[in-house]
Amino acid sequence: MNGRHPSPLADRWPLWLLLLVLAASGCAGLPRGEPPPPWDAELSFLGRDPDNPRNTLYLVRGQPFTVFPGVFPPSPDSLELLRHTQIRPGETVLDLGTGAGVQAIFAARTAARVVATDIDPAAVENTRYNAYRLGVADKIDLRLGDLFSPIGPEERFDVILFNIEYPNSDRDLGLWDVHERFFARVKRHLKPGGRIYYQFGMRRNWPRLQEMLRRNGLQIVAQFQAPAVVPGERYFTCVIQPLAPDR
Repeated sequence: MNGRHPSPLADRWPLWLLLLVLAASGCAGLPRGEPPPPWDAELSFLGRDPDNPRNTLYLVRGQPFTVFPGVFPPSPDSLELLRHTQIRPGETVLDLGTGAGVQAIFAARTAARVVATDIDPAAVENTRYNAYRLGVADKIDLRLGDLFSPIGPEERFDVILFNIEYPNSDRDLGLWDVHERFFARVKRHLKPGGRIYYQFGMRRNWPRLQEMLRRNGLQIVAQFQAPAVVPGERYFTCVIQPLAPDR
């Protein structure tokens, strides 16, 4: 997922990539009767960058992305968020935890303006590099900082994208702190009628998400599911809005 904190996993093939290869060969398998996952043909690992072997290369929906060391690469769950995000011409977008810039760069093709942030300086520079190479650098305002800290108190957006690492086991439940802080402040930066696109991974995270939404006056207005690379699991993507307009 984009915008995760630097992890040693980013310097070797990620687990999802191995599972993706196994699934394609029939070794991992999807639940019987499931359609092929939409990211299967939309995300490819191309190997090391011949011009700089420290970087890795990915093809995302036919667009080449370079990933710097320590920046988490595009993954099937981030592809699910990208697949369901709808940006209208003229809208403003905030992408929190931009990582290598996948969400921000695709949003910039339609939006009037995109602000993309990340806590990791390498991720900010990575997005800048990819945005320049893909011809949208003039549409993206890149900022360094934790969550909303680089955002002015009066700045509001039509769309906010959140694709930060979520807990995968009992060992990393501390990751919920970032999500809690996000939902506690997000309404301050939404325009009236604005919406949040949020990807929270597996079904086991559903109760925690419901509690965070209830506590912060938010509701799910649309939900999407797709088979995950983990056999028997699913990815969940939500469109979220405030229960009532901010006054």
